[in-house]
Amino acid sequence: MIVLVASWCAPCRGELLRLDTIAPVIGGRALRVLAIDDSAATARMLRVIDPARVWRPDTRVDHVRALLLARTAGLPFSVVSDGRGVVCAQENGGLDAHRAAALVQRCATP
Repeated sequence: MIVLVASWCAPCRGELLRLDTIAPVIGGRALRVLAIDDSAATARMLRVIDPARVWRPDTRVDHVRALLLARTAGLPFSVVSDGRGVVCAQENGGLDAHRAAALVQRCATP
């Protein structure tokens, strides 16, 4: 599961505080946070979460942010991929444990 965030997104900040309640309900999938910008404010915001959960794509695949953002009109936004890495579910709006579990259930395979 990838959760897209930015410092200017107030609901994203709340979502980051719920990661520890979201992680247990997503069926063993990895939970990663992807900042849509590289601003100092966003870097400060990410300091509140486990660094292992922050995904910083290699510059060779940094187009991933643009591809994911093209799927949505705004933040908060999350995607789940199947076992092959193909996006199989997406959600606009902030996640909590219930919404995260429902999002994962839309995917056929972990």
